[in-house]
Amino acid sequence: MNAGMAQKASASPVGAARRLPGFWWLSLTENRTTERSFPRLCGVGHPVFPTGAKMTFLLEFEFSCSSLLSQVLVRLTATSSSREGSGTLRDNTAEASAYVQYEPHLLFSSESTLHRYEVHPYGTLPVGPGPEFKTTLRVQNLGCYVVSGLIISAFLPAVAHGGNYFLSLSQVITNNASCIVQNLTEPPGPPVHPEDLQHSSRLNGSNTRCQVVRCHLGWLAKGAEVSVGLLRLVHNEFFRKAKFKSVTVVSTFELGAEEGSVLQLTEASRWSESLLEVIQTRPILISLWILIGSVLGGLLLLALLVFCLWKLGFFARKKIPEEEKREEKLEQ
Repeated sequence: MNAGMAQKASASPVGAARRLPGFWWLSLTENRTTERSFPRLCGVGHPVFPTGAKMTFLLEFEFSCSSLLSQVLVRLTATSSSREGSGTLRDNTAEASAYVQYEPHLLFSSESTLHRYEVHPYGTLPVGPGPEFKTTLRVQNLGCYVVSGLIISAFLPAVAHGGNYFLSLSQVITNNASCIVQNLTEPPGPPVHPEDLQHSSRLNGSNTRCQVVRCHLGWLAKGAEVSVGLLRLVHNEFFRKAKFKSVTVVSTFELGAEEGSVLQLTEASRWSESLLEVIQTRPILISLWILIGSVLGGLLLLALLVFCLWKLGFFARKKIPEEEKREEKLEQ
């Protein structure tokens, strides 16, 4: 006799059996022998299994939130109390297997403490590196099962032409993760030159060398989250020497899984980025003759105002009535 099967979906099997026309009963019982096996025993009753008859089993599977399986294996074996020739016994067993991948419900985000920075010219602020700011990468597990084997890769633009740093990584703050700083990347073309910065609107992995931080995350339980903090410094010297009005530094972050993992991440949940807009302010030069003319014009305006007030008698002293009476008596 032949063993046939129709397979529907994925992880923890739940057997379903139907009563077939021409048979009195079809029973389904569980006979579990190992922790990760789910045997089912089906019995077909009265009257007999006639020649040419067929039976189909539909097995439905549900994902389990307690354990993740990389493969599902189903084996069907048919036995009978009737006598069967040895030549047909080999087709009494059928197997089917399927590899399983899980699409976890993860929320990957990034936030920074600095989004806009103004570079001031020499002499206005003390010489030295600019402010230190923090970028926080956060992964939240919104699914129903524990997730492991996640990797965060941070690509941080840092070096321009000639090995000049405009941003540099100063510290990595981790919790439930282990991180390493790798070698600088090489862009597809030559790194941007400070003098050509006015022709570039963005600094990213395509025109700069990036510092790469790779973090292996620990176990992430249901509803839990893990974060990685990146501290970086702005190098004022680079931006002060360059000629530009505004440029945006684009840092890119990728969430991935280890090789051979059963996790399959969607494209929308894999990427995040952080933007830092750098603006250069220029001093306004005022001519000396403009200053002298402004002072002289102000003095002339003040003199004209005083003359008008004098003509209107604003500065004339009013006499007190008693003094007027005294003057009249003296005249008499």
